Amino acid sequence: MKDRSFLGSLLPEGLLYILVNYGCEKFAQVFTGEADTPEVIWTHEMRVHLVEMIRQHLGDFPLRLLQNNTAEYEFCPIPPLSYRRLKSEIFCHNYYLSNLCDETKFPDWPIAEPVKVFKACLEKFEDAIDEEGGDETDTVNRAVKLLELRDGDGDKELRRSYRKLAVSFGTRRLHLRSLAFAH
Repeated sequence: MKDRSFLGSLLPEGLLYILVNYGCEKFAQVFTGEADTPEVIWTHEMRVHLVEMIRQHLGDFPLRLLQNNTAEYEFCPIPPLSYRRLKSEIFCHNYYLSNLCDETKFPDWPIAEPVKVFKACLEKFEDAIDEEGGDETDTVNRAVKLLELRDGDGDKELRRSYRKLAVSFGTRRLHLRSLAFAH
C-alpha cells in the first residue's frame, strides 16, 4: 500500500487503508480529527508533525512563491516520515495489533479477513526471526505451537489464543519481536 502513492511516505499505513477501504469522506474525517482504533491511529500531534515536516521540506519556497508567482519548485521527494506514537506499533493487514488485542477498549472488534490477518502476523513474525538470524522453515509450526492452536481452530480461537498470549507477557500488547526473542 505504501508504495502505490506518494502519500505512502507521508502517512501511516492505517490512514492509507482508511482512504482505500472507506473513501475520501471518512479519510477526511479521520485526518482532521483524532482516532485510536485497531484500524487507525492518528492524533493532533501526528498531524502537526506531518505539517512541520512538509514545511521543513519545502524550505523557503512558499515565501519565494509569494514574492514571485512564476517561481519554479525544484522537485525533490520528501523522505519517509515516521511517527513517535507508532514506533512500537505493528500494523498487520489493516490492523494495529496492540489495539486489536485491547479487549477493554475494543471488545469484539470485527476482523474482516481473519486468515489474512493471521498470515500477515506470521510474515511479521518471520521477518523478526530473519532479523535475529532464526530458521524460517519451522516459523509457522512455532507460531501455531506458541499460540496453542489445533487443527480446525477458527478466528475466535485464534483471537482468544492471541489475547491470552498477550496477557501472559504482562500486557495487552503483543509485540512479535518479543515472540521471536522468547524462542
